[in-house]
Amino acid sequence: MVAGGLWIALWRAWARLAGLIAVALGALWALATPMPDLLITGDGRHLALRMPGGELALLRDRAGDYVRDTLAENGGVDAELPALAEQRDARCSADLCMVTVMRGGREWRIAATRSGYRIPWREMVAFCASVDIIVADRWLPRGCVPKWLKLDRAKLSETGGVAITFDRTPQVVTVRRAGARHPWLEAETVMPPKD
Repeated sequence: MVAGGLWIALWRAWARLAGLIAVALGALWALATPMPDLLITGDGRHLALRMPGGELALLRDRAGDYVRDTLAENGGVDAELPALAEQRDARCSADLCMVTVMRGGREWRIAATRSGYRIPWREMVAFCASVDIIVADRWLPRGCVPKWLKLDRAKLSETGGVAITFDRTPQVVTVRRAGARHPWLEAETVMPPKD
């Protein structure tokens, strides 16, 4: 769309109308891109899940304005984000929240930790085995193996934030790409020698 807009702005003759093709293709591409059903921040503390009515619900009720605005913008929502614990299909305690949603012709069970308190190992392992996706802002035990995806501190440190679209073929998009090298990820810890 930007290239088409620049083409229209830079040319003066009838050839400038060719830029409308690029603008139209860009607009169609934007409209065809599905909105994510699940957004998870890179630290695992916050997630937003698309509910059946199209709104996004937040895991933590007390999320700040910046987190709320960022998740709403990335989810394509303008409205206020309600709490996940208040949703009909959610079962939440002070430590865990589990919600069941229908997407892509199947039922998805999504769970997330809500507190820093330790959950007994056997209970956590059994809980993990009963859900499709588990999200945590801490390290989960190795025995915690969900049916589809485990996003704990270890995994999120590799991927950064995650957006998941539950379609016929679920799609996971991560912030960090494999092989990406950024100076803030691998900063030098030793000052180089002076000449």
